[in-house]
Amino acid sequence: MTPSRTKPGGRTRFDTTRRNILMATVLLLVAAGSSSAVGLLLTRGSGGSRNFDLIPRYINMWIVSPDDTLRLAVIYYPLDNRGLLNEETVQVAGPLLLTEADVLSSQTFGGELTSTEFLPGPDQDSLLIYPLFTLRRAAGPAPYGVDVLFQNAPYLTVDPQDPARRVLSMGAIPEAEPYYEQVIVAVALPPGATVDEIPDLQPYRNVRIGGWHVYYFDQSELTQASSLRIDYTPDPTVTVAPVDYWLIDLRR
Repeated sequence: MTPSRTKPGGRTRFDTTRRNILMATVLLLVAAGSSSAVGLLLTRGSGGSRNFDLIPRYINMWIVSPDDTLRLAVIYYPLDNRGLLNEETVQVAGPLLLTEADVLSSQTFGGELTSTEFLPGPDQDSLLIYPLFTLRRAAGPAPYGVDVLFQNAPYLTVDPQDPARRVLSMGAIPEAEPYYEQVIVAVALPPGATVDEIPDLQPYRNVRIGGWHVYYFDQSELTQASSLRIDYTPDPTVTVAPVDYWLIDLRR
């Protein structure tokens, strides 16, 4: 196993580990399956799709609710290594947290969960923690990942000048040693939310999925460090239905 680590300036890290153990992205604070045809009919969007058949790849999906809870769903599409292994152990890292109690729910898929541990965040974020999920799975190209719902997200802050406004902010940097053929970050804002500004890294595509506003960012194309930030105003009176993260991946 050879770790591939990249560091931006400031408080952000994308941390991935190759081969038998593939770590999901650990995103740190910067600023302070398949879906049905019916589902496709309920979506619309702008910008060209990047739903290419590329392996290995992964997608991080940040789903923001009107009540400020955040859901991180990560899907990995690994290389087919059945010629080398019958079974493999993989690890998937969840989001940074203030405390373990901030995890409201979590589930893994694509393998049997064998352990969950909470580890300190890296470097200057060592006061934060993140969950690390270990899965045992049959070797092969089938996707696997994790879905974590949590509160008090360090990625999400209230605009001090406008308490109704929210700032979702995280880092985006290129891999020092590229391994993945595609790395996509998707941000889903709830129905009723108004996007005020996307000041830094720009999405290549945005779509509507069941009323959710989904913005896609292609991190695999980055040549220099940037930040992924969306300033928006949610509508707390809106009742939302869960969005299908498999459909978010399909619409990338």
